[in-house]
Amino acid sequence: MVLLDVEEADPGSPAPPMPGDAAEAKLSETRERLQGTVEEYVAALEELKSANEELVSVSEEAHDSLEAFEEEMQSLNEGTNTIDAELTGKIDELDTANSDLRNLFGSTQIATVFVDAHLVIRTLPRRRRRCST
Repeated sequence: MVLLDVEEADPGSPAPPMPGDAAEAKLSETRERLQGTVEEYVAALEELKSANEELVSVSEEAHDSLEAFEEEMQSLNEGTNTIDAELTGKIDELDTANSDLRNLFGSTQIATVFVDAHLVIRTLPRRRRRCST
């Protein structure tokens, strides 16, 4: 058998501390800490979003710069290939002209002397060189 003694409290006096009040205070304190933690989390999340947006922007700029550089390099490469083809053609023409001159010198008995703008001898056939010495 359990006997309960119930006293009526005076409405103007503070309630006597009860074991549940300590738990309520602890719960309130935990809620405040949780609210602070959530606010810190939200602030950190906003900072991370901002940093991510900045990184995406920098990445896009770098990608655009890389594409522009790649296009410029492709253009330069095409120009280089064109010049190379032109120079190869000129070299072939010079080789042909040089071969023709050597054949002319080798097959003719006519003395042929080539001079530059200052009248300096540039080319003299081998046979004529032997004769002139």
